Amino acid sequence: MKHHSLQFDNSVKAVLGSETFKRASKICKLLEFLADRTAALGAENVTAQLVATAFFQLTAQQAEKSSIHRVQISRLKTLLTDFYRQEGRNQSWQLSILAGCYGLDLVPSADDQSNFSPRLAIIPFQNLGGDSSQQEICIGMAHDLIHMLAQTRTLRLISMTHQMDYSEASRAKFLSAANENADYVLDGSVRFKPGGYEILSKLTDVKTCQVMWSQKFELPSDPTQLFEFQNEIALKIAASLATPSGVISRLVRNKPSDGSAYAAVLHFYAHTEKYTPQSHAIAKASLLSAVQNAPLYAEAWACLSGIHWNEHVFGFEKALTDSKALDESIRCAMHALTLAPDCVTAIYALASSHYQRGEKSLFKEYSSKVLELAPYRSDIVAGIGVFTACNGDWEGGLVLMDRARELTPLHPDWYWLPYYANEYRQGNLDKSLDYLSKVNPQTFPQSLLFFAAIQARQGKHPAALKTFSALKKIFPDLSENLPIYLQRLFPHSEMRNLLLADLLDLQAESASETGSGLSITNF
Repeated sequence: MKHHSLQFDNSVKAVLGSETFKRASKICKLLEFLADRTAALGAENVTAQLVATAFFQLTAQQAEKSSIHRVQISRLKTLLTDFYRQEGRNQSWQLSILAGCYGLDLVPSADDQSNFSPRLAIIPFQNLGGDSSQQEICIGMAHDLIHMLAQTRTLRLISMTHQMDYSEASRAKFLSAANENADYVLDGSVRFKPGGYEILSKLTDVKTCQVMWSQKFELPSDPTQLFEFQNEIALKIAASLATPSGVISRLVRNKPSDGSAYAAVLHFYAHTEKYTPQSHAIAKASLLSAVQNAPLYAEAWACLSGIHWNEHVFGFEKALTDSKALDESIRCAMHALTLAPDCVTAIYALASSHYQRGEKSLFKEYSSKVLELAPYRSDIVAGIGVFTACNGDWEGGLVLMDRARELTPLHPDWYWLPYYANEYRQGNLDKSLDYLSKVNPQTFPQSLLFFAAIQARQGKHPAALKTFSALKKIFPDLSENLPIYLQRLFPHSEMRNLLLADLLDLQAESASETGSGLSITNF
């Protein structure tokens, strides 16, 4: 296998420029030789004899007796191992010596750039009362949080709870250790008050010592409900911190991008709060690079699946006229699950795809699985809620939406879709407009479809035309593909037919008044 890729060249440069290799000039020259011969001949053709004769200038007879080339290759392997354990631990690709010869191979690292994700240290909450019941809550909160946050697969958790005796001295030592090894520390306190307990949790930025988030919770003292409510509080904390629109994700997004696969994942989750062609283009470019540079990072593949799903549903990159984007979405999601069978983003992507195809049993299967694995992921709960409602189960869908909004009060605008859609389908236009007033069309332009349809039904045709024209500026081919667009947005026929009827009425009215119209075709 020959290596002519930019990634191969960059990997060689990273090693040669490192502190690990700084004082090993002969080994650096050997590495340069191996890289040059590998690129020219292929790794399998860089033999021991070639290295001995061409690099070490030995004759064929000397090469048979000498061990210098074997010793130096062994030293190179040791230095490469040291480099990737320390300086190069964040490299997504690693150089290695191909088995059976001395050629260089390029393999994805075990961590595969997912280690760019923030490091969060979790410690038991501080007992401000001293009695044993409070101590149990302090320890239990930490363990519940570790369990829930571990399922995010986008955070690196640091916990030493198994090594602690939970004394204040031990807690202080762990705080010190966390400050050296983590980016953020999550801790809190438990205080008894009449009728129950007050739980305070806070997130601290290790570098600045700034408290980035804090929240209080009330915990009833009823022993029959204690653990249930404690689990609920832990779930809310996890949802506030670790969901894609949560505190930690937003903090990291505000930092300069390091070009890692994790940064690409953040681009995708930023896109899921906007759903515009511009945010889609940025996220797609980042993720395509991520899965090439970090091919073992399941979350990046799962997010790329979401990108292709967006293309199919919203018509990004004019993918409305065929189903290739949806096929590609399923392929990426399945590949993510081969890398990480418990990747909740990939399971959710499959639920989305089966919903889109009208495969209700498979949609239900994957929906149940992902809700069980990630009950705190408000974005996933909300997504399943939208699909459930638009599939005809409005009551069940709105229950999930209420839950998602409770978990993440500062949620993206698309969370309101089932609320205004439900009122619209029942003819409650004023209530629908009340919900629509909460949506910024710049972050979720699809809401303009409902604005236009409601205005058309109310007889406000100039306003409806203006609204529809604003949406066409974002999706220029919308008029020609409106029926297909609505079918992708709402596979269940009820909502699709209502919107289309109102918009076709608008077209007819516009044509009678102006002689032109909306030019809605393909119906």
